[in-house]
Amino acid sequence: MNAEKKVLVLGVGNLLLGDEGIGVHIAQHLQHLPLPANVDVVDGATGGFELLEHVLGKNKVIVVDAIDAPASAGTVVRLNPEDVRRELSPLSFHQSGIHELLHYCSRYLPETEIVILGAVPERIDTPGIGLSESMKNSMEKLIAVVLQEATVAASSITS
Repeated sequence: MNAEKKVLVLGVGNLLLGDEGIGVHIAQHLQHLPLPANVDVVDGATGGFELLEHVLGKNKVIVVDAIDAPASAGTVVRLNPEDVRRELSPLSFHQSGIHELLHYCSRYLPETEIVILGAVPERIDTPGIGLSESMKNSMEKLIAVVLQEATVAASSITS
């Protein structure tokens, strides 16, 4: 584990449910890019609370996921943990463990800033691999937003 990496980009989702896998696609893409030395990228797949080990010791965590929001498919969305309520299910449907992780972090790790970035899925209810056209079209913008968030956080930690 890289203790010196203080910013975590955590991509979550299920690749077998189409657009639901956007967070994993983004994480896998970012793992091939040159990033600041204190930024770590983890493909969290369908993990939930067990992803806590990656969060511990981080100053900022950027969760990337499909977000069920009242907007058109492919719209890039930014949420804070307090925006996430179990009854509204604004995060993807892959596992309620992400809700538990966010709740735990906001309660017991208040020094860790958490942001949720994602895009509104076109389809997640039909099994299938690959992203819809709406989600493919939003990937570049979502990657840019995630990189901006991570880079700003990384530079503020090192300065």
